[in-house]
Amino acid sequence: MSAQKNLQKGQVAKAIKDYQKVLEFDPKDIRSRQRLAELYTRAGMSDEAYAAFDLVAQHYTGNGFFLKAIAVYKQMQKIAPGQLVVYRHLATLNEKQGLLGNALTEYRRLADLLEQEGKVPEFLDVLERMKALDGQNSNLRLRICEGCLRQGLQERGRQEILDALAVMERNRDLPAAHKIQSLLEAHHLSDTALLLALAKTLLAADGEAQAKAVLSGLAAADPGQPQVLVLLAQAHGARQDYAAEKDCFRRLLAQEEENPEWQLGFARAGLQAGTFDEILGCLETWRDSLLRAGKGADLKSLYETLHKALPGNQQVQAGLREIYEHTGEGAKLFELISDGDAGPADTVGALAEESGTEEFNHLVDFGAESGPAVRPEAAADPAETWLGATEFDEFPGAGMHDEDFPKSADGMEWGSAATAGPAANDFEMEIELDLDGDLPPATPERDAAAAPYRDELADLERELGAVLENDLLDLDEDSRGGADLSGELEEAEFYLQQGFLDDAERKCGEILNRQPDFQDALDLLAGVRKRKQQAAPARATGTRSAQPAPVGVDLGGLGDKERSRLDGSLSAFKKGLADAVAPDDIESHFNLGIAYKEMGLLDEAIEEFDKSMAHPSRHIDALTLKSLCLAARGNFAGAADLFRQGLDHDRLKDQERLNLYFELGLLYVAWSRPLDALESFQRVADVDPFFREASEQVRQLRRQLGLDGDEPGGSGQGPGQSRVTFL
Repeated sequence: MSAQKNLQKGQVAKAIKDYQKVLEFDPKDIRSRQRLAELYTRAGMSDEAYAAFDLVAQHYTGNGFFLKAIAVYKQMQKIAPGQLVVYRHLATLNEKQGLLGNALTEYRRLADLLEQEGKVPEFLDVLERMKALDGQNSNLRLRICEGCLRQGLQERGRQEILDALAVMERNRDLPAAHKIQSLLEAHHLSDTALLLALAKTLLAADGEAQAKAVLSGLAAADPGQPQVLVLLAQAHGARQDYAAEKDCFRRLLAQEEENPEWQLGFARAGLQAGTFDEILGCLETWRDSLLRAGKGADLKSLYETLHKALPGNQQVQAGLREIYEHTGEGAKLFELISDGDAGPADTVGALAEESGTEEFNHLVDFGAESGPAVRPEAAADPAETWLGATEFDEFPGAGMHDEDFPKSADGMEWGSAATAGPAANDFEMEIELDLDGDLPPATPERDAAAAPYRDELADLERELGAVLENDLLDLDEDSRGGADLSGELEEAEFYLQQGFLDDAERKCGEILNRQPDFQDALDLLAGVRKRKQQAAPARATGTRSAQPAPVGVDLGGLGDKERSRLDGSLSAFKKGLADAVAPDDIESHFNLGIAYKEMGLLDEAIEEFDKSMAHPSRHIDALTLKSLCLAARGNFAGAADLFRQGLDHDRLKDQERLNLYFELGLLYVAWSRPLDALESFQRVADVDPFFREASEQVRQLRRQLGLDGDEPGGSGQGPGQSRVTFL
């Protein structure tokens, strides 16, 4: 080609004219246009280079090749670093590709440029876009607040501050809260809502001292403000100033005596302060209303604390008894009764006299190993009405013989019919059976009773199975018949044009897996394999360069100076990407590896795939692509070893195993080792003959090796034929 000859002679201007003629003949030749843009750059024609790169980037973007478009826009960014539209395109493309860290970096640079140029609306719009991507970033929120207030947008700035404080409260970000406090002071914002939000954030972030200072100022201005007093009580409690906390709740109760939350807050603070008698008197007054308000659990905790602080206090015990009866905690009620001054029998008798025999029998059941067990007033589930045992196998007499029952003082057996009384014979119990556990021995009567339900369950299972099967079949038909595969086919054609034959073959295989009769994909696959066969002799004779040139770059005709300049540009480009991508952002490293591989930068691609292999979710994918890079460099042995490592992975999925064996087979074909290739493809065909046309690969290799001739069947193994395996 004339352009390449001119490049070899160092005549860049003539090469530019040659490429211009090519594009006059075929304006859609994107590869030539990209080379022309690179030549414009070398010639110092920045405007022309920018315009040519812009057309290339638009083509890649429109066809969904976002990583290629990003690479082109990065080159445009070097040519014209002040072009805002380039930063916007880069941010949008990185966002579409899922590279959110890169997108935020580009948005941040764009925001800086917009702020420098005084373009306030656009600046705030970019910050809003960043907020949508990273809404929990306190520093970003702070910058939005500062931007609004600096531009005089007071009302919007006020709302942004409230939103930012809510985020900082969740993040417990004390330094950011301090910056918001300084911002409020600098702009003289002192309305109650903002200061209350600030105090809540400071309290959540362990800044009790600062919160107390803010709240004290609010309380001085409005001593009866309930919200201020509640937060101030919280601040005093966090600093263990329980007397001050109690005083805050006292002032609150002076405004609304029946507020249950404030009553509980006052009681907790009083217990912490040690005023037990005062709190007991208050709780005796509030107990019924707190129980009606659903605060039984809180009330129980307070009374249990009082029970420890005031042992033997009859008021505390009576209160606890009422609470346990209300909450249905029979075991604790019995323990409380047993621990009283009277013995268990005397106390139970007294309880029977107070409540009446019928009510007492409803409340207490004898038979638990530890003595009587108290029933709740109303049990939601019959299986829960026996509260003296926690498991069914702990019921009295479970697994015990007559001689195991303990004897009472008069020699009678505890729990026997003689001691249980007449009501014991009438005792009935309902148990919810765990159908997944051990069932009692089957009996004809029980089987007959369960038969109708078993038949209904079988009918339901059949109906559900039929519906699910039909739905799955319909979905499968829709996915095969109605799928639009034109975009994927275009991607495969692009790989073929760029010389990425393995990628083109892989993409064709993916298309044919979804739609085996797609004729365009079959024709393209045939063309790819023809190209690979033509390239095979060159690989076999070792006429491979150490590393392919990047896509769109001709290195052969460059002198030392031009080559050094290109290497420097690539190094700067790679450094910029390395700075933008966090070390632990596995997905970004994986996508960068793909981009480098497509550009022919195999060393860089391998480095990125090594980083991606560290994460289990991308281990096999990155391993496969790294192996392909090694094979592209002619390191077949290293690639094969890597594939075998993948096959030995302990969490390898079936589909991944098939793909690794198939790729290993392709590697052996390129390595001129047909026997090993046949073994790999045979392993795939034995499981799924249609997986990437594995059976066709087997047939071709057997024909090439002179084994069995043309055979019917997916894997070349007809009925009655012996299996040949090559190890």
